[in-house]
Amino acid sequence: MTELYDSEGNAVEAFSSEEVEEKVAEATESVKQEVEEINSEQEQRIAELEETLGKEQEKEKNFAALRAKKEGDEPVEGQKETQATIESLQEQIEEAKNAGVSRVVELQRSSVFKELADGDPDLEEKIAANYELINKPEGTVDEIAERARDAYIMSMEIGHEDLIDGPITPPEGPGSPVGGGGGASGVSSEVKDLGRQFGLSDADWDKYNK
Repeated sequence: MTELYDSEGNAVEAFSSEEVEEKVAEATESVKQEVEEINSEQEQRIAELEETLGKEQEKEKNFAALRAKKEGDEPVEGQKETQATIESLQEQIEEAKNAGVSRVVELQRSSVFKELADGDPDLEEKIAANYELINKPEGTVDEIAERARDAYIMSMEIGHEDLIDGPITPPEGPGSPVGGGGGASGVSSEVKDLGRQFGLSDADWDKYNK
Protein backbone atom coordinates (compact mmCIF):
# COMPACT_ATOMS: atom_id res chain seq x y z
CA MET A 1 0.00 0.00 0.00
CA THR A 2 0.95 3.65 -0.36
CA GLU A 3 0.60 6.58 2.05
CA LEU A 4 -1.85 9.02 0.48
CA TYR A 5 -3.75 11.96 1.94
CA ASP A 6 -7.43 12.74 2.30
CA SER A 7 -9.05 16.16 1.75
CA GLU A 8 -8.16 17.19 5.32
CA GLY A 9 -4.49 16.33 4.91
CA ASN A 10 -4.61 13.16 7.00
CA ALA A 11 -2.35 10.30 5.97
CA VAL A 12 -4.27 7.27 4.68
CA GLU A 13 -2.84 3.86 3.79
CA ALA A 14 -4.37 2.91 0.45
CA PHE A 15 -3.53 1.31 -2.85
CA SER A 16 -1.90 3.54 -5.43
CA SER A 17 -3.19 3.75 -8.98
CA GLU A 18 -0.74 1.06 -10.10
CA GLU A 19 -1.61 -1.18 -7.14
CA VAL A 20 -5.33 -0.85 -7.83
CA GLU A 21 -4.74 -1.88 -11.43
CA GLU A 22 -2.73 -4.89 -10.26
CA LYS A 23 -5.43 -5.92 -7.79
CA VAL A 24 -8.13 -5.69 -10.43
CA ALA A 25 -6.04 -7.76 -12.85
CA GLU A 26 -5.42 -10.40 -10.16
CA ALA A 27 -9.13 -10.56 -9.33
CA THR A 28 -10.06 -10.99 -12.98
CA GLU A 29 -7.46 -13.70 -13.52
CA SER A 30 -8.47 -15.59 -10.37
CA VAL A 31 -11.99 -16.24 -11.68
CA LYS A 32 -11.02 -16.75 -15.32
CA GLN A 33 -11.48 -20.52 -15.23
CA GLU A 34 -14.81 -20.26 -13.41
CA VAL A 35 -16.03 -17.70 -15.94
CA GLU A 36 -15.07 -20.06 -18.76
CA GLU A 37 -16.98 -22.87 -17.06
CA ILE A 38 -20.08 -20.69 -16.70
CA ASN A 39 -19.89 -19.65 -20.34
CA SER A 40 -19.43 -23.26 -21.46
CA GLU A 41 -22.34 -24.41 -19.34
CA GLN A 42 -24.61 -21.69 -20.70
CA GLU A 43 -23.56 -22.34 -24.29
CA GLN A 44 -24.40 -26.02 -23.90
CA ARG A 45 -27.78 -25.18 -22.35
CA ILE A 46 -28.59 -22.71 -25.13
CA ALA A 47 -27.49 -25.20 -27.82
CA GLU A 48 -29.83 -27.84 -26.39
CA LEU A 49 -32.74 -25.40 -26.31
CA GLU A 50 -32.05 -24.21 -29.83
CA GLU A 51 -31.93 -27.80 -31.09
CA THR A 52 -35.33 -28.48 -29.52
CA LEU A 53 -36.63 -25.21 -30.89
CA GLY A 54 -35.54 -26.19 -34.41
CA LYS A 55 -37.47 -29.44 -34.19
CA GLU A 56 -40.60 -27.65 -32.98
CA GLN A 57 -40.30 -25.09 -35.76
CA GLU A 58 -40.15 -27.92 -38.30
CA LYS A 59 -43.32 -29.35 -36.79
CA GLU A 60 -44.96 -25.94 -37.11
CA LYS A 61 -44.04 -25.82 -40.81
CA ASN A 62 -45.67 -29.20 -41.31
CA PHE A 63 -48.80 -28.07 -39.49
CA ALA A 64 -48.93 -24.94 -41.64
CA ALA A 65 -48.62 -26.99 -44.82
CA LEU A 66 -51.37 -29.36 -43.64
CA ARG A 67 -53.66 -26.47 -42.81
CA ALA A 68 -53.04 -24.96 -46.26
CA LYS A 69 -54.11 -28.24 -47.86
CA LYS A 70 -57.29 -28.28 -45.81
CA GLU A 71 -57.91 -24.69 -46.94
CA GLY A 72 -59.03 -23.68 -43.47
CA ASP A 73 -58.13 -20.85 -41.10
CA GLU A 74 -58.37 -22.90 -37.94
CA PRO A 75 -55.15 -24.48 -36.61
CA VAL A 76 -54.96 -28.23 -37.11
CA GLU A 77 -54.85 -30.54 -34.11
CA GLY A 78 -51.64 -30.08 -32.16
CA GLN A 79 -50.63 -26.84 -33.86
CA LYS A 80 -51.54 -24.56 -30.96
CA GLU A 81 -49.52 -26.69 -28.56
CA THR A 82 -46.53 -26.54 -30.89
CA GLN A 83 -46.79 -22.77 -31.20
CA ALA A 84 -46.93 -22.44 -27.41
CA THR A 85 -43.87 -24.68 -27.07
CA ILE A 86 -41.97 -22.55 -29.58
CA GLU A 87 -42.74 -19.35 -27.65
CA SER A 88 -41.71 -21.01 -24.39
CA LEU A 89 -38.40 -22.22 -25.86
CA GLN A 90 -37.61 -18.78 -27.27
CA GLU A 91 -38.19 -17.26 -23.82
CA GLN A 92 -36.00 -19.91 -22.18
CA ILE A 93 -33.17 -19.18 -24.61
CA GLU A 94 -33.27 -15.47 -23.81
CA GLU A 95 -33.41 -16.19 -20.09
CA ALA A 96 -30.43 -18.54 -20.38
CA LYS A 97 -28.39 -15.89 -22.20
CA ASN A 98 -29.21 -13.24 -19.59
CA ALA A 99 -28.59 -15.62 -16.69
CA GLY A 100 -25.12 -16.44 -18.00
CA VAL A 101 -24.17 -12.79 -18.31
CA SER A 102 -25.53 -12.01 -14.83
CA ARG A 103 -23.57 -14.86 -13.24
CA VAL A 104 -20.33 -13.77 -14.89
CA VAL A 105 -20.78 -10.11 -13.91
CA GLU A 106 -21.56 -11.03 -10.30
CA LEU A 107 -18.57 -13.35 -10.08
CA GLN A 108 -16.13 -10.80 -11.50
CA ARG A 109 -17.58 -8.01 -9.40
CA SER A 110 -17.35 -9.87 -6.09
CA SER A 111 -13.81 -11.01 -6.90
CA VAL A 112 -12.67 -7.44 -7.51
CA PHE A 113 -14.32 -6.26 -4.27
CA LYS A 114 -12.44 -8.88 -2.26
CA GLU A 115 -9.09 -8.07 -3.83
CA LEU A 116 -9.47 -4.32 -3.27
CA ALA A 117 -10.65 -4.83 0.32
CA ASP A 118 -7.48 -6.84 1.00
CA GLY A 119 -9.08 -8.97 3.72
CA ASP A 120 -11.09 -6.17 5.37
CA PRO A 121 -14.77 -7.29 5.40
CA ASP A 122 -16.02 -3.83 6.40
CA LEU A 123 -14.16 -2.20 3.53
CA GLU A 124 -15.49 -4.87 1.16
CA GLU A 125 -19.06 -3.98 2.20
CA LYS A 126 -18.35 -0.27 1.71
CA ILE A 127 -16.93 -0.89 -1.76
CA ALA A 128 -19.98 -2.96 -2.68
CA ALA A 129 -22.36 -0.26 -1.40
CA ASN A 130 -20.56 2.56 -3.19
CA TYR A 131 -20.34 0.47 -6.35
CA GLU A 132 -24.15 0.48 -6.47
CA LEU A 133 -24.21 4.28 -6.13
CA ILE A 134 -22.02 4.83 -9.18
CA ASN A 135 -23.85 5.49 -12.44
CA LYS A 136 -21.59 3.60 -14.84
CA PRO A 137 -22.13 0.49 -17.00
CA GLU A 138 -20.82 -2.94 -16.00
CA GLY A 139 -21.24 -5.00 -19.14
CA THR A 140 -17.55 -5.86 -19.59
CA VAL A 141 -14.56 -6.72 -17.41
CA ASP A 142 -13.06 -3.26 -18.03
CA GLU A 143 -16.31 -1.50 -17.08
CA ILE A 144 -16.58 -3.52 -13.87
CA ALA A 145 -12.95 -2.69 -13.06
CA GLU A 146 -13.45 1.04 -13.60
CA ARG A 147 -16.60 1.17 -11.51
CA ALA A 148 -15.04 -0.88 -8.69
CA ARG A 149 -11.97 1.33 -8.80
CA ASP A 150 -14.12 4.41 -8.24
CA ALA A 151 -16.02 2.65 -5.44
CA TYR A 152 -12.72 1.87 -3.72
CA ILE A 153 -11.65 5.51 -3.85
CA MET A 154 -14.97 6.64 -2.44
CA SER A 155 -14.75 4.06 0.35
CA MET A 156 -11.22 5.07 1.33
CA GLU A 157 -12.23 8.76 1.55
CA ILE A 158 -9.47 9.86 -0.80
CA GLY A 159 -9.91 12.53 -3.43
CA HIS A 160 -9.82 10.70 -6.76
CA GLU A 161 -7.27 13.11 -8.17
CA ASP A 162 -4.77 11.66 -5.68
CA LEU A 163 -5.20 8.18 -7.02
CA ILE A 164 -6.71 7.84 -10.50
CA ASP A 165 -7.10 10.13 -13.48
CA GLY A 166 -10.66 10.80 -14.64
CA PRO A 167 -13.82 11.82 -12.83
CA ILE A 168 -15.99 9.63 -10.66
CA THR A 169 -19.52 9.69 -12.04
CA PRO A 170 -21.92 10.56 -9.21
CA PRO A 171 -25.15 8.61 -8.68
CA GLU A 172 -28.36 9.92 -10.20
CA GLY A 173 -30.54 11.81 -7.74
CA PRO A 174 -29.76 12.55 -4.08
CA GLY A 175 -27.17 10.39 -2.40
CA SER A 176 -23.72 10.23 -0.89
CA PRO A 177 -20.89 7.73 -0.98
CA VAL A 178 -20.54 5.42 2.00
CA GLY A 179 -17.30 6.34 3.73
CA GLY A 180 -17.02 9.87 2.38
CA GLY A 181 -15.03 10.26 -0.81
CA GLY A 182 -15.86 13.88 -1.55
CA GLY A 183 -19.28 14.18 0.05
CA ALA A 184 -22.63 15.21 -1.42
CA SER A 185 -25.41 17.50 -0.34
CA GLY A 186 -29.02 16.48 0.09
CA VAL A 187 -28.31 13.00 1.44
CA SER A 188 -31.44 10.86 1.26
CA SER A 189 -32.76 8.93 4.27
CA GLU A 190 -32.22 5.68 2.34
CA VAL A 191 -28.52 6.41 1.89
CA LYS A 192 -28.20 7.46 5.55
CA ASP A 193 -29.78 4.15 6.58
CA LEU A 194 -27.26 2.36 4.41
CA GLY A 195 -24.43 4.33 5.95
CA ARG A 196 -25.54 3.39 9.47
CA GLN A 197 -24.82 -0.23 8.60
CA PHE A 198 -21.18 0.84 8.38
CA GLY A 199 -21.21 2.89 11.58
CA LEU A 200 -21.83 6.31 9.99
CA SER A 201 -23.87 8.71 12.12
CA ASP A 202 -25.85 11.79 11.05
CA ALA A 203 -22.94 13.87 12.30
CA ASP A 204 -20.65 12.02 9.92
CA TRP A 205 -22.94 12.84 6.99
CA ASP A 206 -22.92 16.51 8.01
CA LYS A 207 -19.13 16.47 8.01
CA TYR A 208 -18.99 14.95 4.54
CA ASN A 209 -21.50 17.46 3.21
CA LYS A 210 -19.49 20.53 4.19
